[in-house]
Amino acid sequence: MSELSTNWQQAFQSFTTSTAFAMQLSHAQVRALDAIKNDTWQGNDYHMFYASARALQRRGLVEFNRPVKGESRSWIYRLIPAGELVLDLIFLAGAGPQSDEAAP
Repeated sequence: MSELSTNWQQAFQSFTTSTAFAMQLSHAQVRALDAIKNDTWQGNDYHMFYASARALQRRGLVEFNRPVKGESRSWIYRLIPAGELVLDLIFLAGAGPQSDEAAP
């Protein structure tokens, strides 16, 4: 793997040093979280997607998996428990990507 942490709990904990933590995510990162969860990507800017996915990985919200030969998934990231919960909170707050929102 690269310089990115493979231990998502350690990566996530480094961004949450107390009970009063703030996690700042860009709109592109939120769209990438949603796309990873739902196995969809509607934009044609894959450089933005991969940059966002790597930033999410550094925060401990997604995990990189090596591609499996013959697997139909279009990318090799998966949401881990912290990412699932953060995405749920984003949607609960009404800040998730809208279905009619234009992807980058």
